[in-house]
Amino acid sequence: MNELTEADYVQARKDAAEETKDLPRRRDALGRMVPEKKANKPYFVYQDYKRKQAELEAAKAERQKIRAEKIARGEEVGPDPDEEKPSAAGTIIKIFVIGLLMTLYAGYFVMGDPFWGSENKWLTAKHWASFIPDGTQKMYSESQLATYDGTDPEKPVFLAIDGIVYDVSEGRRTYGPGGSYHQFAGRDAARAFVTGCFKEHLTHDIRGFGENEMKVRRWFLHRFWTLHACCGGAA
Repeated sequence: MNELTEADYVQARKDAAEETKDLPRRRDALGRMVPEKKANKPYFVYQDYKRKQAELEAAKAERQKIRAEKIARGEEVGPDPDEEKPSAAGTIIKIFVIGLLMTLYAGYFVMGDPFWGSENKWLTAKHWASFIPDGTQKMYSESQLATYDGTDPEKPVFLAIDGIVYDVSEGRRTYGPGGSYHQFAGRDAARAFVTGCFKEHLTHDIRGFGENEMKVRRWFLHRFWTLHACCGGAA
């Protein structure tokens, strides 16, 4: 490939000037008269925008100056025309927040609970507290989990489903010794929860479950996840 010479460069400039000689011209930001060719249009658009914004700011400053002078003289000026008006989205958000706060307050006043006694796990302080890393959540081995079966009154009552350990101490009469579901305490007995066989299926092994059994399993997971705090995992 031949290298361009200075003469080639000069000729290219002449050709470009010839192509744009009939185009209208205007001043750019540096005061130069340049043709309004397609390549220059984005710069002109931005230049016009900046000029318009400067004019608007100058007009606003003048209005504020006149307003300040009237206030200083004690004259009535009315609302500030330059004060930003709230957007429709902002108004909707404000109405939503106010409505939400009123609902929470009404729930606290009527039910003693801002969430109207809902058992949804996301609306209970106990559930949110279970996410705080306070050192109480850990992995429990099978032997460790077995010590939380309710026989020791000084310890909470735990049970596990699918490797997630739940604190069911509030139901100690149900899950503790003599309770109807004591078999589930201190172990992961996910299979027995689904099959209802408390003698042979007290295990975490759910292999062989069909779609119906998996639906029942999901129901129990949702129930415990909703009602009880998660306090660790079963190894």
